[in-house]
Amino acid sequence: MMILRLLLALVPIFAQQSVSIDLLKSGDKSATDVFFMAVSGGKKKRGKSRGRRQFSKCDALAFVDNGNWLCNYKTEECVLSCNENYQRLGQIRKNCTCTGDQCKLTPEVPSACESVSGIEMEKEMLEKINMGKRGTPGCFPLKLEHGATSCNLDHQKRSLCEHKCDNGFTLVGSSSHKCTCKRNGCTWRPFPFDTVGDSAAPLCKPAESVNFCPGLTHEQIPEGVTASCGENDKYEKGTRCKISCADPGQGFGGKVFDKTRFGSCACPNPSQCDWTMDLTQSCEDINECDKGDVCGEHALCINRSPGYECVCKCGFTMLDGTCVHQSRAEGDACQRGWTGARCNEPDTSKPFPCYYRPASIFRSASEMDCANLNNPDIFDRTIIPGDTQTLKLANNRITDEKQLKETLVTLTSLRELQLHGNELAKLNEATFAQNCNLEVISLGKTKYHNLIA
Repeated sequence: MMILRLLLALVPIFAQQSVSIDLLKSGDKSATDVFFMAVSGGKKKRGKSRGRRQFSKCDALAFVDNGNWLCNYKTEECVLSCNENYQRLGQIRKNCTCTGDQCKLTPEVPSACESVSGIEMEKEMLEKINMGKRGTPGCFPLKLEHGATSCNLDHQKRSLCEHKCDNGFTLVGSSSHKCTCKRNGCTWRPFPFDTVGDSAAPLCKPAESVNFCPGLTHEQIPEGVTASCGENDKYEKGTRCKISCADPGQGFGGKVFDKTRFGSCACPNPSQCDWTMDLTQSCEDINECDKGDVCGEHALCINRSPGYECVCKCGFTMLDGTCVHQSRAEGDACQRGWTGARCNEPDTSKPFPCYYRPASIFRSASEMDCANLNNPDIFDRTIIPGDTQTLKLANNRITDEKQLKETLVTLTSLRELQLHGNELAKLNEATFAQNCNLEVISLGKTKYHNLIA
């Protein structure tokens, strides 16, 4: 009798509960309160009650087809729960995120409860799916238009699927995917896992629309560059393309050894093809003078656009592309210090008593050392070679300025002259007018006040 009375008392409560569930699904903020007032006999208790269920801000969003989200009011983490014989697909854990009064479940990625009826699976797997309505999750089924997908475990956890396109179509993406599951849910990943590809569903595209690179447009080709893979055409995977500087006096980034580059059409996957060469650098004028001794020892290198120019130094002239000493012929003979058929070779036949040292890998400049001989007639005693670059005449008591000038006229390569310790009456700029390479004159404590540096 007592049991009958209890059942009769619960009938109106369950009737009211049905109405409250409809309110919850409608999204009404008071729906949760109405529902729990119904099951508590129409009274909402005040204050904290031990063991009473606390509400999440997303309780009104918790309903899904054939299941619902169970949200923790403290952490606001929600877990998908499905009805019996339904399995969880996709994202199974989400967070309740609110902005003001507006709440939603994030991340906003697909989640669903799918019936397992008609799916071949072992009894143990079915038991796991129904275990506490939180069984082993799975992935959303893969659908391949213009092709077929075959899976060993349908689309369950650890299922491996192979993809194949129909004739005339090419597969874009990985040829196989595996359903991999973590705490938050399941997703398809390319398999093997180190395969480069898209984790999304694969596609079958018409064969003529994939595995090619479009020709380079005028906007893609830097100024001053020509390309063999121009626009208005397409090029198959693996095709080579040549880009070059149109001006032979230019190079990429101004580099003399970078005038031509090659690339090819590379396709990480059939729908992502591109050229491999670097198109960010333009062609710039090459400074050939940076390459080193371009013009030779006796010439100056001047960069031009395009190309460059070699200009002979003072006392030299261009002969067959090389700067050589100017001819020092006087009638049928050569000037003092010179010899050879063209009188442009230094005469080293009579250096005594001075010491002549030619330029070498150990000495950057040719040298004639006549210093400290205490001989005012040194010019009569020796012949100074015409290519002398350093001339040491110190401490010889030289007095004849005219004889010094006649000697210096022939020394067009002279860079350094040491004259201290002599008794010359006067010196001025005319003495050194022909020595255009002269850089250093050592006079010591002298009386040559008229000398203009």
